[in-house]
Amino acid sequence: MLSKERANAIAQFLSADEERASKLVALEPSDALAQINALGNDFTLEEINAYADAVRSAATQGELDSESLDSVSGGSILVAAATIVAAMIVSRAW
Repeated sequence: MLSKERANAIAQFLSADEERASKLVALEPSDALAQINALGNDFTLEEINAYADAVRSAATQGELDSESLDSVSGGSILVAAATIVAAMIVSRAW
């Protein structure tokens, strides 16, 4: 299971640069992971996939409810980041 701390770190990384995040989600997960980690991170493919699945699930439900946020990030602090990322991920194979 993806920890709240790791989900928070992924969300913060992706929300720090929307253009970069857009380019990363256009890649296959393993390629995106290589680029993400080349920028100084140490995420695993399992963590990236779990985060993307949780955000995609929340986005397809039409909203990011508190239960989804708790399972993804641990709170509402990431609503904006998760919404941006969800919009980019929904149509991807992540």
